[in-house]
Formats: sequence, C-alpha cells, structure tokens
Amino acid sequence: MAIENCIVHRLEKRADGDESVLIPRTSCLPITNELEGLLADLTQSYNSKSGKAYGCFATGSSFASLLKSTLDGEADFVGFSRDAMQLLKTQIDQSNFATGGFLLFIQYKQALTDYLMVLMLSNTDAVTVDEQLEINSSQYLDLSRLHMAARINIGEWQTNANATRYISFLKPRNNRKVSDYFREFIGCSETGDSKKETEQLLSTFDEYCNEEAFEAVKSDELKRKAYEYCNDQAKSGESVFIKELSGYLDQDEPDHFARFVNTRDYDVVEEVQPEKSQLQQLIRYSGRAKGLNLSFNAHHLGDTVHYDAASQTLTITNIPDNLKKQLQKRSS
Repeated sequence: MAIENCIVHRLEKRADGDESVLIPRTSCLPITNELEGLLADLTQSYNSKSGKAYGCFATGSSFASLLKSTLDGEADFVGFSRDAMQLLKTQIDQSNFATGGFLLFIQYKQALTDYLMVLMLSNTDAVTVDEQLEINSSQYLDLSRLHMAARINIGEWQTNANATRYISFLKPRNNRKVSDYFREFIGCSETGDSKKETEQLLSTFDEYCNEEAFEAVKSDELKRKAYEYCNDQAKSGESVFIKELSGYLDQDEPDHFARFVNTRDYDVVEEVQPEKSQLQQLIRYSGRAKGLNLSFNAHHLGDTVHYDAASQTLTITNIPDNLKKQLQKRSS
C-alpha cells in the first residue's frame, strides 16, 4: 500500500455544551514508516470487523462534491479534509449520541486501485514501564474500538457510472445511531448488508449441495473449498464474486455453481462482502440450547461424531482429554 495523502483533525464534544469544537491540522502528515505501519494496522482491523454495509454516494452528497473537486485538482487534500470536518461537525452537533475524537483521512493506492479511508479514532490510557524502570501513564490509539469508519473505492466510483457498492462502512449493532450519523456525514446511500448477504450465500450453497445430491465426502470437500476462497477474500477485505467462487469450486466445470444460482429464484447478489464469523458454518457444525453448546469440524461427522436421525442423537467418541478428566472427576 502506498500512501498519497494523510491528515488528522480533532473534534471535541464538550459535556457542558451542545456545540463541538474543531481543532484542525494545517498540513498533511509526513509519510513515515510509522504512518505506513498504522495504515497496515488500520486496514487489518477494518477488514476483520463484522457488521459492514456498503453503498454509493447519494444524490447531492456534499462529501462527494468536495472529494471530486480535490481529485480534479480544484482543491488540495488539506482543504478537502477541513471542509469535510465541517460537515461532520454539523452532524455531531445535531446528534445526542455523538462524541468527539480524531478523524483520520488517508488516501492510498493498493493493487493499482485508489482508496480513501475516513476513520474516527480515540486515545485510551495505558500504564507503561520506562527505560528507568519507572511506572508511567501514556496514551495510544485503540484500534480495537474502531466503530466509525468508511472506505471508498475511488477507482470504482470514477470509472463505473453504474456502480452501487464502492463505499463500505462499519455498521455495529450496538452503535447503530452513531454509525448512522457517520454514514450521513459521508452522504452514503446503503445498498447492501454483509451479514444478510453472507447468510443468503451460505443458505444457497447448502441448497446446491442438497439438490445436486453430492456424496457426503464431495459435499464436505466443496464446502471446504468454498470456505477457503471466501475466507481469503474476507481477510483481505475483498468481495466474493459468484463467478470466481464457481470456478474455484470446479475447475473442470467452472460455471456449475454460477448456473445453479442464476437459474433459480435465490436472492444472491453477484458480489458479496463476506462476514468472516459466519463462514465457519461451511466447515463446522454448531448449536446451543438450554446450557448445552456443541461445535465440531465437519470432517469429524461420520468419524468421531455419529448422528442418528431416527433417534435424533449424537454419539461422540475419542472425546478431548481435558473434557474426559472433568467427567471422571464428576463421576468419582
């Protein structure tokens, strides 16, 4: 990844007042090894977050107009970011749920594609031991608390007039109203939900294996291959494309799964942003009820785990040693 422009501003939302205070930076950050490392950590953290949604700029988006002017050379990146901060300030001042923080704008190139990431970050306190072996307090950017962020595929936006999924943004369930004001600040119309679309893809894949009446061994192998492809895409923050997945599943007949999807009334989009946590369903069986929690890899079924459909029972052999010890203590 090559950083082209990066700047950070601060926005304070005071507890004793309704209006936030903007503390702007006047120049872009120097591109250093530390900044490049931060970008790598941010993209990794962003890619690993669940609950993403995606969309495109809404008609009349002020953010889109500012970004276009910058890309066209009519304004510099510093001016763009400061004008964008004014848009965010307006949203924060109108929201009872908004808090301040550091807003980071990063324009970078990855695999010949230009991106813009906009992230709201905050510091957290920590205790460290210094070189003199003294205990000191310090602060650091807590990437684990990344809840407000958006990534714009600039190349897709500029070259494809019909594109509707070039913006992705975090949409955590427990911060829905907060993420809403951040989405409105970007001026984004939501066109997809990663969890719902991943769920539909997995459901369709189950139907595919059932309708084609594959033997259990082949069905498990196809699910393993589907998991490999989808998980790799999720790790890198890339989309799952049905045609590419179909080709990965069967090199001899690469259109087989794609034809199955296209010739049936399944609500599966051609491009899915996969949810990594849900993909485990392809290679694991799991379930819970009334204090019982079971989970095991699919390849154990028929080997160390046996299911009797008639009696609806599971028989497990070669149980883990630590579980065996607990059971032995209980029975002694």
